Amino acid sequence: MEDKENVNIIFLGEFRQADRLKFFVRKKLPHKVYFIQHNSPEDRVDKDGLRKEIEKELSPWAVKNSQIVEIDFFSFEDCFPKILKIMSTEKKKGNEVHVALHGASMIAATATAMAASLTNAKIIWVKPQNWQSIGKERGDPRIMIPMGASLLHEVKIPIRPELPKAPYSHILTYIFDNKGQVAGKLTYLAEKIGLEKISANVKKSTSGAVKLSKIISRLRQDGLIETKRTGRKSLEIDLTQQGKLIAEVLKAME
Repeated sequence: MEDKENVNIIFLGEFRQADRLKFFVRKKLPHKVYFIQHNSPEDRVDKDGLRKEIEKELSPWAVKNSQIVEIDFFSFEDCFPKILKIMSTEKKKGNEVHVALHGASMIAATATAMAASLTNAKIIWVKPQNWQSIGKERGDPRIMIPMGASLLHEVKIPIRPELPKAPYSHILTYIFDNKGQVAGKLTYLAEKIGLEKISANVKKSTSGAVKLSKIISRLRQDGLIETKRTGRKSLEIDLTQQGKLIAEVLKAME
């Protein structure tokens, strides 16, 4: 069995977080770093400069193994599944995943914390050595920025988001795998999905259709799918935006 590796996730935000992020990697000694950066061309943050500053603290092989991942810092729908996939992939390899949220937007930090609670990744906060006022010249001494770094603190999240379980998860991922839309008679759809995935007690497509109808009704009530009747016994089923996000998360967790 291979030794467990340490993987770090770092957000390339404001350069003033450099001291805390460098302290983070010095303490965690990662084998690999995922550098997360905002994907907007209008972003004026010196992402390359900050990344290179952090890479000075890494071993040559850690720098070589590291990856740059672009996400929209202000879109939960973009951030959550991408961060979750990184964490889930590394955890499946048996690796430890530590995340420093310094530099992330509030939306990206929220999405990352939720992803960490689902995958048992660890959120790390780096305490600054002190705080320095930069607002005196502006007439407001309360404007403070962190200076230096002194210790690491793990932020434990005791609440875990609840995801749909089987058989609901099977239906959502099946629709997702078919570009978010399926159509046909319920007996046909039950066979395509797999009778055993609908229920262990279902042996015939007719009984599978009855069970599937109840599952579809529940998913529709939860706002995860929309349905449209296309015939006396036929339906068109589409994932809603929320349904697509949940299905993408379920796929990442497989």
